[in-house]
Amino acid sequence: MPVLPPAALTTVAAVLDELDLEDDGGPIRARLERYIASASAVAASIIGRAVHYDAAFIETVDSRGVLFLHRTPIVALATVVTQGGVGLGVAGAIIDADLGIVTRGVVGWPDGSVTATYAGGWVTPTQAATLGLPQTLPLDVEDAVIQLVTSRYRRRGKDAGIVGESFTGSTFTYDGQAVPASIMGILAAHQHIANA
Repeated sequence: MPVLPPAALTTVAAVLDELDLEDDGGPIRARLERYIASASAVAASIIGRAVHYDAAFIETVDSRGVLFLHRTPIVALATVVTQGGVGLGVAGAIIDADLGIVTRGVVGWPDGSVTATYAGGWVTPTQAATLGLPQTLPLDVEDAVIQLVTSRYRRRGKDAGIVGESFTGSTFTYDGQAVPASIMGILAAHQHIANA
């Protein structure tokens, strides 16, 4: 049976519970896993970054005295190295974990390209189960993904472009946007300055 990747922002069990279905271990589970992977990718895209936890994420950024890192929240900063391979001390670095902003006192970081290695991102439900870490993914993000998955499951086999239909079937409302505004709002609220 396939296992959801770390980037999956909810679990099959959570979706089955929401749908009030039993796990068949077969085609329904496989369909939900596919929907979860897809909805999780959509959510990460709207948020503007990969959001799942990585214990040793490596990112090259341009520094102008301040580092703007993308994999938030930042859990720990391990190293910062210049393009020329010079290691910069990270002791005393001031980290705004949620915004991904890392400063270095009065000295600042040197201008130019630097590579940071750090632990960052939210621990997803899948990672919590496999890594034994507490889940840190905000519940509203997981709930938004569950809503996307259950909505897709309930409308399977129907034209995804049709969002409304009269009882007579003669009036249709089309909307090119696949993600409802309410879910867009929840996910967009988790974007931050480093994504700009």
